[in-house]
Amino acid sequence: KLFTHHLRNLDKTIGPGLSRYNWNNPGIKEYFVRESCRECAKVYDWVKQFKKNNAEIVQVCKQISEMHLIKIEKKTVHREEEFRDVQEKCQEEVQRLFKEALEKITELLLNTYKFFESHPNEIQKEWKVYVEKVDKRVEEALKKAVKTSLQELCRALNGDNKTEPAPLFKIQAVLEEIKVDFKPSVYQMDFK
Repeated sequence: KLFTHHLRNLDKTIGPGLSRYNWNNPGIKEYFVRESCRECAKVYDWVKQFKKNNAEIVQVCKQISEMHLIKIEKKTVHREEEFRDVQEKCQEEVQRLFKEALEKITELLLNTYKFFESHPNEIQKEWKVYVEKVDKRVEEALKKAVKTSLQELCRALNGDNKTEPAPLFKIQAVLEEIKVDFKPSVYQMDFK
C-alpha cells in the first residue's frame, strides 16, 4: 500500500500505450517505450531500496534480540565488587550497542521516508502503520534479549538438566563466639 502513489503514476505513464497509442506510428516505440522503461526502472529502484532498508532493519532487530544484557562468566567466582564491575562494563557496552542500533534504524527509516514524504495523506497513514510495525519489531527484539538474559541468569543460579548450579559469589563467613556474620551480608546481596 505504501507504493500505491508510485504505481498510480506508473499506470498513468504506461496506460496510454495500452489503450490510446497506435503502435504502428513511427517513433512511438522510441518515445513511449523509453519513457515507460525509465519510469519502471525508477519505481523498481525505489522498491528495491525499500526492501533493502527493511531487510537491514530486520537484521538490526535480530542483533538486538541476540544481545546479552548481563555477563555471566562460567566457572568464575566473584567478590561482590568484581561482579558489579563486570556487570557495569557489560551494561555500558549494551547501551552503546543499543544507541548504535537506534541510530541505524532511524537513519534507514529517514532514508526510506524520502520516497513517500511528498505523497498524499493515505500514503502518510500507511507510512505511520509501517513505522509502528518497525517499532513493534524493535520491542519484540528487546523483549527477547531480556528474556534470554534472564534465562541465562536463572541457568547460572539454578543449573539445568545438564549442569549443576555454579557459585557466582564469594561470601566470607566470620565466626565470632556465638554469632555468624557474612561478608557481604545476605541483606546486601538481596537488595543491591
